[in-house]
Amino acid sequence: MSLGNIEKQQGFQAPTKKSPAASFEDAISAPLLTSTKGPQMTIGSKPRFQTRVNILDDNGEAMGQPMTITGRECWTLRSLIDAGQKGITAFDNIGPRLSHYVFKLRGYGFAIETVHETHGGDFPGNHARYVLHSKIQVLDHVPGTRAA
Repeated sequence: MSLGNIEKQQGFQAPTKKSPAASFEDAISAPLLTSTKGPQMTIGSKPRFQTRVNILDDNGEAMGQPMTITGRECWTLRSLIDAGQKGITAFDNIGPRLSHYVFKLRGYGFAIETVHETHGGDFPGNHARYVLHSKIQVLDHVPGTRAA
């Protein structure tokens, strides 16, 4: 079965060729692959949390340009802000890769302390508690599909 037959069978059509004299707006708005069955797929169509923040110095001045934090990093930052000095743990928030999101937030310049704690129970061991020490100014928050 040829590629053209597969595309027709699955409902995809190749874009029409435009002349070289076509406008720039036409070139960038033309879809690469369109579907005749169902909604069109787009990159980034999944709703995500988004927060725009400034990291402040001791005098309350912004230390740099505002940053936009999205997705799970945004969720983690909001959780750290809400928890205050109590901090958050993966032990209490089972599921997300909390240590990775904290690692990524540290890369943005946030000061986040790791406190190692032990726990008992059926599977005794230790876990990390993360505490945000950076002063943050939240400029804007878009909650996505879930309540913030």
